[in-house]
Amino acid sequence: MAKYNSKKEKKQEFQTEEVFKNLNKSAKKSEQFLEKYAKQFAIGFGIIIAFAFGWIAYLKFVVDPNTKEAQEKFIKAQNLFQKDSLDAALGGAANMGSDGFADIYEAYANTGAGKLSSLYAGLVEYKKGNYQKAIEYFDGFSSDDDIANALKYGAIGDAKVQLKNNAEALENYDKAISTTDNSGTKVYFMKKAGILALEMKKYKESLDYFKEISEKYPDVDTSGEVDAYLERLTYLNGNS
Repeated sequence: MAKYNSKKEKKQEFQTEEVFKNLNKSAKKSEQFLEKYAKQFAIGFGIIIAFAFGWIAYLKFVVDPNTKEAQEKFIKAQNLFQKDSLDAALGGAANMGSDGFADIYEAYANTGAGKLSSLYAGLVEYKKGNYQKAIEYFDGFSSDDDIANALKYGAIGDAKVQLKNNAEALENYDKAISTTDNSGTKVYFMKKAGILALEMKKYKESLDYFKEISEKYPDVDTSGEVDAYLERLTYLNGNS
């Protein structure tokens, strides 16, 4: 079976996981770094969702005790996903008597496990480079949790970036921002939107994202990174 995660990809995913944990990165000013940073954000999004949804899965299972069979199958598939056995996680492992996320989603779509399976199926397709298929699975995910829904839109945005559809990616980052009231989540996606807008040379829009972070959420990010972006974007807007 082909290995979809090279050492370089794993390093990028680890870097992005660290961003999710503390939302702080060392500030850089060069345009070359900003472009590279935006790409790393997109490449590593799968591990962010997998990390974040552990607690959501637990909550769903606790409040939904009538779906034990779906839960058990989901946990088996999730274990395969965590071991990077992507094909088995998606389509099942016959030798282990387990279903994959695609099967669980189809059979138990109305359960918490089924809904989460659509998300994880999207992550598998994303990690395999099948970005359009990933979007289809992400679209199938629904939740009454605002952070979960924000992450869904963010995942779609990242897949759109990989498909070079930056305009729609930015729209989905905006949906992620407006979907949740959680300040940490909002700031995370404002940064992503601001970086992408900068790549698109939408300097005014990019500046607006970072201004909003600075003015409304000054205590969420104290790394100095936002100030670095503001300084550069103020310069770019004055010379565009």
